Amino acid sequence: MTICLRVFVLLTLLSNLSLNFSIIYQYFLKYRCISLWFEIQMLLSENQNDQSPIVDSVNTEKLGITGFSMGGAGTILAANNLGDKIAAAMPLNAFSPAPLTTTTPALFVTGTLDRVAVPGRVEAVYDQLENTEKALANFSDFGHSITRPGDFESDISSYTVSWYQIHLADHPGYLPWFTGDEVAQDQEAGIFESGRFEYIDVQ
Repeated sequence: MTICLRVFVLLTLLSNLSLNFSIIYQYFLKYRCISLWFEIQMLLSENQNDQSPIVDSVNTEKLGITGFSMGGAGTILAANNLGDKIAAAMPLNAFSPAPLTTTTPALFVTGTLDRVAVPGRVEAVYDQLENTEKALANFSDFGHSITRPGDFESDISSYTVSWYQIHLADHPGYLPWFTGDEVAQDQEAGIFESGRFEYIDVQ
């Protein structure tokens, strides 16, 4: 609650000063990136804290990060900064994303009806990414509403959960969502008909 209030007040003040939107955006993007970085550091610290309820329960070699909209763009920046400390990244409907410069396996989720985080920009960042395992799920007729997915909840959850099961839990049983019958059935059903699905494994 406190953080949300501070963010709202800061945005209001900056708007009253008539600053360029790009300046405001860069500030909040950096905030999202730093926030993810601190959350990872806190998780690692609590894992070593004898008084913590999660002491020694975190696999520090299997950490993943994700975020939505500006948080999706912040996820990319955080992955770039954290490098091999992260086992998987998942930017969701990333707003005006920067290039991903690490080899962290990444799943990009977007939708053809997203008018906020334009899917073309997400796809451009995805297409530029080389020498790493990556996947793109651009759902047909899905907008900027992953926090309220509605009819898309089951479909989106299938891919996002599977990505983390594969990379954080070493569970190959979820690969069919990217390389086998499950994704083939979804493609046949038209889930990506006006969008795009792609999975590339460099191994």
